[in-house]
Amino acid sequence: MASVSGGNPSLTVRNDQIGVVGRSIDDIIAYDKALLANDAAHAMAEEYVAGLSNSDIKIGKKSKLWLF
Repeated sequence: MASVSGGNPSLTVRNDQIGVVGRSIDDIIAYDKALLANDAAHAMAEEYVAGLSNSDIKIGKKSKLWLF
């Protein structure tokens, strides 16, 4: 069965994702560097993130899932 999305995976059956698609954060950073050409900002952000501990990094999620 052929994909009607042309290979672009959606988040859900009804809600497509918005924004850049990457296999990893490295893909998204490479895209951002190529698009913005702002190496100084990336170097500053990389230095900041390197100084974080795992407990400093937070990942959010919705408290209630969409149920259709």
